[in-house]
Amino acid sequence: MKKPVFTVLFCFLVVSVFSDIQWKGTWYRSSLNNSAEITISIDSEETFAFTITAFSGANIGQLEGFALMVNDHASALINEFDVESEVFFKHNGSSIVISTKNCEIYAGNGVSFDGIYQNTAASEINLATQNLENVLGKKNLVEKIRTVTRDRFPYISTCMDIVSTGPNLDDFSATVIVGCVHGICPFMQAIIMYTPEEEFFIALTEDEVIHYYTSVQSRKKTPPNTILDWTANYPGQKIIFHQDI
Repeated sequence: MKKPVFTVLFCFLVVSVFSDIQWKGTWYRSSLNNSAEITISIDSEETFAFTITAFSGANIGQLEGFALMVNDHASALINEFDVESEVFFKHNGSSIVISTKNCEIYAGNGVSFDGIYQNTAASEINLATQNLENVLGKKNLVEKIRTVTRDRFPYISTCMDIVSTGPNLDDFSATVIVGCVHGICPFMQAIIMYTPEEEFFIALTEDEVIHYYTSVQSRKKTPPNTILDWTANYPGQKIIFHQDI
């Protein structure tokens, strides 16, 4: 007699766990240049409405529809423009994993809706720090850049979206990294030049003005040839020499 009671109780607990799943709210795929968020509202006991907005640099995509919930999974089928698109959701408590199929028509160039969406968004400064550490591979150098560039640090890191190495036109050893933002590369660019001793020189373009920063006291108003050559791509733009080191 006890075994059936246990079985019924166990089933009740399983159902209760699934019924406590909270889909509703805003969930975030935190990334400096490839961020996304999904807003979910409950439509009925079995379905929810959703809107996903995603970015790749300056490019954007948006996808919306209704999903059928089955315990900690949900799925949506969208038929538009003679294309059958699918969205799959997996709820993991503090995050939702989203994967898609045939959803490219809703996205700009390079934009993806897939990924892990958390119930809280990461801070911009943390994302900027992580991104620049990934680009430069030097944690101490990134901290030094952050200290000197202050409020413009997130902007500099954002510019390091599509990156490449550049030529060193000076007579001292240095690594040169050039970056721009996907979708608006001619208008949002930066160059970072750093030595083996982790001294750095940075220039960036913002609102038709070039900002210059360095950790070298003697170079506050005399940028290296490599930096000057890069600024020549923006004739007529004023260079602001930031003095604080």
